[in-house]
Amino acid sequence: MWHLNIPAKVRIFAWRLYMDAIPTMLNLNITGIHVNPICLLCNDGVESVDHAILKCNIASNVWKMWDDCPISLMGNNMDIPDLALEIMHQGTQRDLEKFFGVAWRIWYNRNQVLFEANGISEAHIWGAAIRMIEDFKDANGLKINHMRDKKDYWEPPPVGFYTINVDGAIPLANGHSGIGVVVRDSDSRFVAAMSLPHQGRYSVEETEAAAVEQGCVLVKELGLEGVIIESDSLLTVQAVEANDVRGVVGHIVKGIVQSFCSFQESKIRHINRTSNKIAHELAQHARRISESVMWRMEIPDYLPEPARSEGAS
Repeated sequence: MWHLNIPAKVRIFAWRLYMDAIPTMLNLNITGIHVNPICLLCNDGVESVDHAILKCNIASNVWKMWDDCPISLMGNNMDIPDLALEIMHQGTQRDLEKFFGVAWRIWYNRNQVLFEANGISEAHIWGAAIRMIEDFKDANGLKINHMRDKKDYWEPPPVGFYTINVDGAIPLANGHSGIGVVVRDSDSRFVAAMSLPHQGRYSVEETEAAAVEQGCVLVKELGLEGVIIESDSLLTVQAVEANDVRGVVGHIVKGIVQSFCSFQESKIRHINRTSNKIAHELAQHARRISESVMWRMEIPDYLPEPARSEGAS
């Protein structure tokens, strides 16, 4: 998050959100400061970090103004770190910057209400957050490019290479994660595919990294040499490219990098979700089954037409 184009105060706040370290009423009690844990703004629940930033009536009304949010912020069971990763996964860096900027402004307004009795309306919270981000970018010469720099459709690899598209799906309310992998050649011909249930409940980051790892495993089983692995998880791709073995997925990244070294030629690249339809459907399917399924030289017949036609000439 330190590379985000947001003011330093927002970057620090984002880090504290990740660490569950902002002084909510619940956190004050945990640290030994005994106060009423109920949210003083809405009086409708314990003021945890998730409540203060997402679920309080004021906060939820602010988030409803984000018309083009890449994910649904309400009504899910993800905490803020996983929400941020999912925003980066399904959206852009710009979306993540907006998320943290608005979150900071929600918290700032909360403090203004509690300590200054001087809060503002939900619409003004939203507007102030957006202006803060835009003013920061303008002051630092950071142009906001609203054009996507990646293609919205899948393209076959160069002659002699195979493209391995991977995707991970986090679990439903009571279930397991899923991993999807599809392999195609330079003529867009279907080589193999896999839906792999990933038992347990893992974060978005862990699931996406595991999907790349399983793509490498399938490549080895098929005996392929020239490979291009494509993922719509920017964080995973960046970690592999930088050989960043820190953090919760460090051991997975290390294994991926070692696998790459064993291939004759290999690379990994980030693509748009719209270029990853088959892998996405395979990952969704994996959440609904208990054992892995492999297809060779044939497209799974359950795939919807938009996914089946991906890459067709």
